[in-house]
Amino acid sequence: MLVVDPLDETHEVLRAALGRNVDVLAARTSAEGLALARHHNPSLVVLDLECDDSLAKLLGRFSGACPSGPTPLVLLADSRQQATGLPDCEILPKPYHYAPLIRKIEELLGGLLGGTCQPLRKAA
Repeated sequence: MLVVDPLDETHEVLRAALGRNVDVLAARTSAEGLALARHHNPSLVVLDLECDDSLAKLLGRFSGACPSGPTPLVLLADSRQQATGLPDCEILPKPYHYAPLIRKIEELLGGLLGGTCQPLRKAA
């Protein structure tokens, strides 16, 4: 799983909550996130829309970044309007609490991994 968020707190909370079952890669900018996505091919991307690109441009880059094809996205947005019209995205409006975000991640990863949240491949 890849978390692209400028806040270190988000990276730390998600690593603490999910780190036993999921490899959590972290990036503070969209450029770092794209490089990690291309190299590690994450099963899921959590993307804070405060990152440094326009929304359409950013989503286009992430949707094509993973070699295995489109990757599920969880978007952290200031409002649902900021993320309206986006296909195949889960949207958590800000401000958000970590518990619903963690539940959504576990739900999505469980579906991707056959119903249970299990360890993903280790990052090289």
